[in-house]
Amino acid sequence: MSLLFWIVTALLLFFCIFLLWMRRGLAKIEGWHPVAVYPDVSVVIAARNEARNLPGLLAALAGQSYPEDRLEIIIVDDQSTDATQRILAAGAEQMGNLRTLRLEEIPAGWAPKKWALAAGIGASQMDL
Repeated sequence: MSLLFWIVTALLLFFCIFLLWMRRGLAKIEGWHPVAVYPDVSVVIAARNEARNLPGLLAALAGQSYPEDRLEIIIVDDQSTDATQRILAAGAEQMGNLRTLRLEEIPAGWAPKKWALAAGIGASQMDL
């Protein structure tokens, strides 16, 4: 058992050294640097009478480190009767990638939340 432990440890050590050696070699290539690939992302949120929770949500969304030009946030106001619309309008002024929609009516046969999400997805401008 002890022999197996030392063999695995030696292999892991060799592998780590190999990775460092490869990275060092790649760094010598002119113009090479690791690049993160950020796909376009749409976040769709349905909100109904969420005035109490929206300030925390908007703060969390604004604090994301994802590139703003690659992130589209759509919050759909699903016939709220509280201050949800006012809070969303203020948030949209502060966040360039936040869009809001207000639904006035729900088609027959649709659940309110499902219709809000479908409308948000339909309004998305990112590639699907």
